[in-house]
Amino acid sequence: MTSNKQELIKNKLSEMRQKYKDELPLKMIELEICWDELLADTTNKDNVINFYRLVHTLAGTAPTFGFVELGAIAREIEVLVTPILDGEEKTYEVMGDINSCLDRIFECVKSVFDNGRF
Repeated sequence: MTSNKQELIKNKLSEMRQKYKDELPLKMIELEICWDELLADTTNKDNVINFYRLVHTLAGTAPTFGFVELGAIAREIEVLVTPILDGEEKTYEVMGDINSCLDRIFECVKSVFDNGRF
């Protein structure tokens, strides 16, 4: 591949990473809303599915765009939510663990913007 093509690809990837970073605050709002809806009605399977979908997407896309820690925490949540998605009882302990992971996600995203870490 020519260096010109490599440079074009590098620039395009950089643009995509920046776009992803710019969208993170909105993703966090959406995640928080879904979590609040799940907590408000833990019997509603749609709430669990919506929350799982967001976390699963974040777990896959974040590392792709350079946010490895964010993706790893999202993957932890995904593992915690999967049994709930499969119909297992939601315990206070599991819900607390999910909440703690969410706090870590929000802190991770905040540090991206506070420290310019990217």
